[in-house]
Amino acid sequence: MVNPLSLMSGALLSVGLVGVATFAPLSAVSAAQFNPAPSVKMAYTYSPTLTNRYTSGCTEKLRAKGKSMSQAQQMCKCSLKNMQVQHTQSQAIGILVKAQFSGSTDPRTGLPTTLSKYFSTCSRA
Repeated sequence: MVNPLSLMSGALLSVGLVGVATFAPLSAVSAAQFNPAPSVKMAYTYSPTLTNRYTSGCTEKLRAKGKSMSQAQQMCKCSLKNMQVQHTQSQAIGILVKAQFSGSTDPRTGLPTTLSKYFSTCSRA
C-alpha cells in the first residue's frame, strides 16, 4: 500500500515547482514596473485649473518682458514641469501663494525671484 503522506508531499512538490516556474517571470516584470530606475523622476500631476492659471499669469509676465507668445508659453510650461518634478500640487500652491507676496522680482522674467529656480533649465531665448 502507498503511504498517503508521500503522495501528498509529491503533489505539493510538483505544484510548488510549477508555481515557481509560472510566477518567477511575473515577479520579475512586476518588480521592474513598480520599481523604476533611480534616475527616472516621476512628476506630480496638477489640476487643469492650476496649470491654466499659472501658465496664463506666467505668460503675461514674460510677454511684458519682451518674450514672444511662443517663447513665453514654452518657458512657462517648462518651469511648471520643473515644479511638478519636485512638488505636489498642495506644495506648489503654497509656493505660488508665498511668491505673490514676495517683494523681489526677477528682472529677466518679471516673476517673483522665489520662482526663478524653476526657470533655470528653460530656454531664455
